[in-house]
Amino acid sequence: MPDDERLDVAAAAERHSCSTKTIWRRIEQRVLPARNEKAIGRDGRPVIKTLIRVSDLDDAFGWTAAREHVRKIRESAPPLTDAQK
Repeated sequence: MPDDERLDVAAAAERHSCSTKTIWRRIEQRVLPARNEKAIGRDGRPVIKTLIRVSDLDDAFGWTAAREHVRKIRESAPPLTDAQK
């Protein structure tokens, strides 16, 4: 998923296995930047969607730091022996 892609609040909550209330709380606390855009709803009427950039979402939930930490561990780990495989 590209980092510049944007998700709505429900998709962001699903991605990080949390509630939409958690996402809204982080937006209100200004921990998670978001923007509102007009979109067409399922019934064809215009709606306002709150969208969050994937990279901002990952930063707010610490995924970027966690991924970097795992990468460093994998790079420094010795290769598996035949017995371990």
